Amino acid sequence: AVIKGIHDLKAAIRFFRMNDEVLNTYRIDSNRIFVGGVSAGAIASLNSVYISEESEVLSLVSQDFIDNIGGLEGDSGNPGYASNAHGIVNFCGAIGGYDWIEEGDVPIVSMHGDQDSTVPYSDNSVTLFGLDVQVYGSYIINEVMNDLGNYSALHTYVGQDHVPFSGNMDFETQFSSDFLYSIVCSGEEGILGDINQDSNIDIL
Repeated sequence: AVIKGIHDLKAAIRFFRMNDEVLNTYRIDSNRIFVGGVSAGAIASLNSVYISEESEVLSLVSQDFIDNIGGLEGDSGNPGYASNAHGIVNFCGAIGGYDWIEEGDVPIVSMHGDQDSTVPYSDNSVTLFGLDVQVYGSYIINEVMNDLGNYSALHTYVGQDHVPFSGNMDFETQFSSDFLYSIVCSGEEGILGDINQDSNIDIL
């Protein structure tokens, strides 16, 4: 399921890069694509970004399985377009191996309850269909990222279980956007808030 989720995410990124180049329907900047999600969506995002070699996937599935479904990229369309992302927004996710994270890896902002009984906050195992699977949650990811000198931030919901977010997500939105601002807007010239870069702050 994790591998199929990775394939779906990579296919979506390839689609948006193709569309940006050919049609520009969505008017996105395909040089700054960020991925993320809650729980399973976060797991797909984390593993998609931090798995860089097929050898790392072999801790999850067999070589025959990988060969039959299109390797790391999958075969869901738009081959030839890059499927990498520039950052991750991780809400209660986990990764299969913390050693997949490397020096210089893409930034991540994480939010997680330290008593999460569904997706471990630290380095506990999770039971799926009767199988105990070792995973590494947001706490370990943040520690490894910071130890490597990578850009990472973590908000811990102390004493909270899975997806303990505020009702209107105001806090989560602000925490994530504060972290991402310097990445998304790095190197930009002009006036803050001037989205269409016409030197005027207005409805356009």
